[in-house]
Amino acid sequence: MMLRSRVSSLLIPFGLAAAVAAQQAAVEGVVRTIDTANREAKHPVAPLSEQAALAQGAGKVVPAGSVADPWSGTLELGKRKFAVLVGKAKADAEFPDALWCDANGDGKFEDGERLGLEVTKRTGRAAANGNAPEILVGKPVDVNLQLGPASIAARANFMRQGEGKPSLTFSFPSYLEATVQVGGEDRVVAVQDKDFDGTYGSAGDLWTMAKPGDRPASAYAMSGFGEGRFDAGKNTTIAVAGTKISVATKDAAGPDPKDLAAQRHRAEVIWSDRFDKEREDFVKAREMDVKRPKTTKPIEWRYVTFEQALAMAKTEKKPLFVDVMAFWCVWCYRMDYYTYCDQEVAALMSEKFIPVKILQEQDPAKDYDMLMKKMEARGIPAMGVFDAEGNVVHKIGGWMKPEKFLEELRQGLK
Repeated sequence: MMLRSRVSSLLIPFGLAAAVAAQQAAVEGVVRTIDTANREAKHPVAPLSEQAALAQGAGKVVPAGSVADPWSGTLELGKRKFAVLVGKAKADAEFPDALWCDANGDGKFEDGERLGLEVTKRTGRAAANGNAPEILVGKPVDVNLQLGPASIAARANFMRQGEGKPSLTFSFPSYLEATVQVGGEDRVVAVQDKDFDGTYGSAGDLWTMAKPGDRPASAYAMSGFGEGRFDAGKNTTIAVAGTKISVATKDAAGPDPKDLAAQRHRAEVIWSDRFDKEREDFVKAREMDVKRPKTTKPIEWRYVTFEQALAMAKTEKKPLFVDVMAFWCVWCYRMDYYTYCDQEVAALMSEKFIPVKILQEQDPAKDYDMLMKKMEARGIPAMGVFDAEGNVVHKIGGWMKPEKFLEELRQGLK
């Protein structure tokens, strides 16, 4: 790859040129497809996914011919909506055998928009009462969704557990990839079409930079366009024109705080969008009290190292509450969405503790592994109360609804 002293302004976001120094390069990327069935494949990103919420009944868009046991819903991608339906085209079928998808978004099911569905039955893990639910799982179905002149390849996955609502999840395995050098080392740059406009590199898309063979990054751990990545002593930004990726790097002692804040905020927003869709079923399944008031004064989390947090504890004479988490952890963000936002939880946390988050992806002091061992945690979210000397006062593990979490917090104050 040839390094150039200057990159065309068409390939660099406005305002970036003044901040760029040292290295600039442009390389042709390749659109790749993630092979989720091949565990040996080393893709730098995990597929994007969106779920179509299903309700019993045929819905507004009805296919030609009869359908037994229909479940219908809508897949929303950006500003576009696609009607979907799962059911039995053959009335005597044991399991759902057909999937309809309004792939061109014209509001009706046409020839070619009915797809075969192969469903098998398996037994799930036994619950606390000893009962093991029956789970229906469909073989992935490939479908191309039309977004104006653009077409996006998707893979539909059907599942139903027991007598619950079936789910229909669409994954999007395509991404743009290129290999560049940063600080003298190979790095893989990957771009995903997060805004589903059929192009790579628009304002709503995501990108990441990884070492070859790294664990795949989820959407929650990626950067938005206009945000940089810190790696190998360099802050790196990219721009995309078609399939050409322009990379600009400059020497840096650490990541730009604005980039870190933007990445955290974006991850929270993406998770929030997902939880909005699950909220009704989740709250019902876990018997949560929906009448509990939400806070108007959110917890002010400190994104600092553990050593810095201990200094705060000594100065402010408060115990530390530490939440060890990662961008990929769904249950970590469920704490934010369902629990930390509770009025009583937020008030107690803000008044009695110094609240600190340690993120696996933004961990300059390598505190993540140390704290996991210190708390003897087997997974995340791993939470704990610490005194100003760094001793564990109380360990809290796993997601909890507000009432139970308050009990644990008060244990940490005794």
